[in-house]
Amino acid sequence: MINFQAFTNYLFTKTHFSLLTKAKEDKKNPIATGALESLYSLSADGLGDMNTVCRMNIIQYLTILRKKTIEYVKSLSYAEKKRSEIEKMTGLPMSIIKQII
Repeated sequence: MINFQAFTNYLFTKTHFSLLTKAKEDKKNPIATGALESLYSLSADGLGDMNTVCRMNIIQYLTILRKKTIEYVKSLSYAEKKRSEIEKMTGLPMSIIKQII
């Protein structure tokens, strides 16, 4: 268990996957999406049926989630949303948004 905790701590703080944990939690939203909803989204995007997507290795899964997050921020920027609006919509800190844009 200690090894797993150390690995996840490293993965989400010292690698490019840290982007996935930088968003602020929105306590106002009673309907939150989690890992299962993300898996369904990947299946809906055509990456395979739910069975296939559920068996995806964790690095592939996190890489795809990171890519989708970056694409979302960029699409908001292309739609001429202000950075402050992007920050509010995504929950990401301004420093991360500036790096993406």
